[in-house]
Amino acid sequence: MHMAMTLEETIVRSEIEIDAPADLVFAILTDLPGYPRWNPFTPKAVSTLEIGAPVDMQVRLLPYYTKAQREFVREFSPLRRRVAWGMHMGKADWGRGARTQEIVRIDDQRCRYVCEDNIGGRLRPLIIRFFGGAMQRGFDDVGVALKKEAEQRTRAGAA
Repeated sequence: MHMAMTLEETIVRSEIEIDAPADLVFAILTDLPGYPRWNPFTPKAVSTLEIGAPVDMQVRLLPYYTKAQREFVREFSPLRRRVAWGMHMGKADWGRGARTQEIVRIDDQRCRYVCEDNIGGRLRPLIIRFFGGAMQRGFDDVGVALKKEAEQRTRAGAA
């Protein structure tokens, strides 16, 4: 939905309200083997989600370009419904990213998906210039797809 920039970092952020229980949405988000079914930006992700564990992903930056990417789990908190992973390019001061995804409970049947990627390092302006728009579209697409998947499951469970 928007990018915010400071002298040291750029935050790519997306959020969307979902008409489904927060715990269900977090379960979908952290069911990595289920990603091919619903996630258009990361059609494959493999990890134990233990702190420090790798997250091996296929990331679709453009409709015709999917790349392998390895990041490492920085946070996994079912209680807070937060998961975060990140990476750095070469030395951390060259280029780094930390993506946090959180499900914020609104009430028993609604929540908000919030995704932020903090991009920093010397290569930050180039990373944002060449990939910022694709990241923003990708994060927005994940939110829309997560909403659709969770709301369909909620309707199916209520029917």
